[in-house]
Amino acid sequence: MRDSRGIEKTAFGHLKKLVSFRTNVFDDEGFSSHNRCNDYLAGELERLGFSTRRFEFEGRPSVVGWRGKENSRTFVFNGHFDIAADNQDWNGFHLTESELNGREIIRGKATADMKAGIACFLAGLEGMEFSEKSGRVAAMFVSDEETGGTRGTKAVLAKCLAEKIIPENKSFVVVGEPTKLEVTTKRRASYLYRIRIPRNREMHSASGLKKVTENARPLHSAHTSVSAFRDGRQKHPLFELSQKYFAGKLMGVQEIRVGGVSESLHSSAPNVVPSIGRAYFDPKRIPESGSHALLLFIQKLFFPPFHSNFSHYGITICPNRLERMEHEYVLWLDIRIMNNNRRQMNQSVSRLAKECGIPKSGVSLFRHKHSLEEDGKWPKTVSDAASRVLGFPVSHMQEGRGQSDASFFAEKGIPVVELGCEGANWHSPNEFITKHSLRVLPKIYAETIKAALA
Repeated sequence: MRDSRGIEKTAFGHLKKLVSFRTNVFDDEGFSSHNRCNDYLAGELERLGFSTRRFEFEGRPSVVGWRGKENSRTFVFNGHFDIAADNQDWNGFHLTESELNGREIIRGKATADMKAGIACFLAGLEGMEFSEKSGRVAAMFVSDEETGGTRGTKAVLAKCLAEKIIPENKSFVVVGEPTKLEVTTKRRASYLYRIRIPRNREMHSASGLKKVTENARPLHSAHTSVSAFRDGRQKHPLFELSQKYFAGKLMGVQEIRVGGVSESLHSSAPNVVPSIGRAYFDPKRIPESGSHALLLFIQKLFFPPFHSNFSHYGITICPNRLERMEHEYVLWLDIRIMNNNRRQMNQSVSRLAKECGIPKSGVSLFRHKHSLEEDGKWPKTVSDAASRVLGFPVSHMQEGRGQSDASFFAEKGIPVVELGCEGANWHSPNEFITKHSLRVLPKIYAETIKAALA
């Protein structure tokens, strides 16, 4: 492979071109900028000897490229080129170089999330030699990640599996989200609990119920853009789904409000994904005595006592279903967490139930699955490749922050990790990456491809 400066120059050239496309999630020009970016990426893949297939779902274009033997061991790189927010005063669609704490950085919209990842992957392919008989290399570039991914990776992956571009049981995926050159995973242990709550018992939780109903008071915001989310004038696809989910699966839902919508001092546009959806319950619609314990238990789930072995971020707690039986409620509770200590989790859930007046006999673990094992040796393979390039050990056991398209591969049981550039302030003003990333990340991707096809 070429020297580091040559690799950096190639990656910088791709990044400069990609950032120039105004691929914001709400394109007023009919996604013409998305199409131009997609054309550029397709052209680069074809120049590198890849066959390509273009897709479009509800106006969102994507392209998949591949080289190598069909139905063989396949390395897949997944990257998105849509942008979380658009504001003319936010960096502009150009790159500026500067220093931060003694390190060379490159500022620009969507540099970290995640056009630098795509640029480094393309740079890593330049001059790379591999035997097409040993396997296949595939690239999946999509334009619908920041708004849910259903018109991007989810739809494209289904097509690629159906058309055997990507084999479901022989593929290994890297998603180029910004991870500070660390390897992160989207796998968590899954716990499904059955919580049985007597309906005809006297419950001494009036103070707890009072706290729940007080928390259900409307929230107010001085920011018009946040208010637009909360009063329904501005919708986000994920939030709409959460509304339908709670309203359809849980009886007694009075309303759902959005929390955690962050705003920058430099931008009137809110962060694209509301980070918290909460259900508020109307006790008048659940008049039985057991409803006091039910309401208190659900309220306490908003501030969970559960501990993750690897990450305190990304714990998912979902009341799947509430069954209203003659003498009891049955609440099915799904918890996804980077913690495979079943005894510890059982103790935490039982303690929480006890605080709400629910008897210990009412808590049972219906199913437990540790899905981290589904990735097999792939996370270690990728971290070893990164370690060889960087010259020091790279961890592979922490969970990636937030949601990404890696989850669509995980749902199919396809081994997947996230690995991307050093950077910060994505979805925010002054987004940047380090120049160091442009030197080493292409090499890491190339080394990972070789390891995947070995």
